[in-house]
Amino acid sequence: MKTVSIRDIARHLNLSITTVSRALDGYPDVSNRTRVRILETAAEMGYVPNQAARQLRRRKTDAIGYVLSSSHARFNDPTIADTLSGLADEAAVHGVDLIVSIAPPDSDQESAIFKRLSRSQKVDGVILGRIRKEDWRVQFLHDEAMPFVAFARSNDAVDYPALEGSYEYMLPRIITHLKSEGYQRLAFIGGDSDSVFHINRLEGFKEGLEANQLAYYPELVFTGNYASSAGYETTLQLLKNQPRPDAIVCISDETAFGVLHALREKKVKAGSEIGVTGFGGTAESTYSDPPLTTVDIPIYQLARQAVATLMSVIRKKKEIVIPEVPEPVLVIRQSSIIGAT
Repeated sequence: MKTVSIRDIARHLNLSITTVSRALDGYPDVSNRTRVRILETAAEMGYVPNQAARQLRRRKTDAIGYVLSSSHARFNDPTIADTLSGLADEAAVHGVDLIVSIAPPDSDQESAIFKRLSRSQKVDGVILGRIRKEDWRVQFLHDEAMPFVAFARSNDAVDYPALEGSYEYMLPRIITHLKSEGYQRLAFIGGDSDSVFHINRLEGFKEGLEANQLAYYPELVFTGNYASSAGYETTLQLLKNQPRPDAIVCISDETAFGVLHALREKKVKAGSEIGVTGFGGTAESTYSDPPLTTVDIPIYQLARQAVATLMSVIRKKKEIVIPEVPEPVLVIRQSSIIGAT
C-alpha cells in the first residue's frame, strides 16, 4: 500500500506543499477554511505524519531531558521513583517524551551527556535536580541558550526558573518536636557538602537548635550521599561517640532507613533510646521498623510542576505558569517518640 505524502495531498487539493505543511503543523497563517479542507482530506487519504520530518521542520524534538547527578542512585529509590513518575506523567500531558540519564556529579560522563543533549539537539529543554552551590550545568545551559528549570537555585549569576524545593523551614519544626520529646543531643546526617539541599537544610537544622536553645555539636554533623548506606555507616560511627547523640536528623528517608538498620543491628531501640527523623515522606516510611517520623514532601507533584514550568519556557509563554503544590507536612511516628515501644 502506497504511503500518502504531503505532496499527494497538495496535488489532490491543487494547493502548494508549503500551505499543506503549515496547515498540518498548526501554523496560524493558514485560514480556518483551508485548514479544515486539508485536515479532512489528509484523514480521508490515510495520511500519517512523518514525525522526524515534522520535528525537523519545526526545529523541535518534542522531548525533554532529566539527568540524575549521582554516583550511587538506583531507579528503585523511592524518592527517585516518585520524581521520575511525576516527570513522565506531566511530559505525557504535554505530548513530549522524557529522556533520562544518570552520571556521577562533576564527571566527564556528566559533561558529555549535557553536551550531547544540547549540541545534538536531542531535547527542547532540561530539568536539573540536586543543584550545587556553584553549578557548572546552570552556566552551561544558559550559554547554550537551552531552556531549563531546576528544583532549587544555585549561587550562579544566572536568572532561571527554580522551584525552591529544599523546604529548610521544616527543620526547626523537627527540632521543636524532638525537644518536646526530651531529646537534647542531636546529630545531623546530610548530603553532598556542595549540594544546595544539604546547605539549606543544615542551616535550618542550626536555626532549629538555636530557636529551641539546644547546643550545636559540629562533631555530630556529617555529609552523605542521600542513600541508606550513608545512614548505616554514619550511625555505626556515631554509636562509638561518648556521649552519643540521643537523636539523629536525616536529610532523606533513605538515609534514615540506613540509620534504623544500624540501630537494630546494634540492638539500640529507635525512639525510646535514639530518635530518628527522615525527610521526604516516601511510602516506605510508613512501614519501616519502627515507622519513621518524616517531612512529607509532595515529590510527585513537584516533578509535575517542574515539567509544566519547563513547557511554559519552551513554548515562550508571556507568563511562566508555575502550578501550586501542597505544602510539606511533618508526620510524627514511633521513630522519634521516647515512649514508643
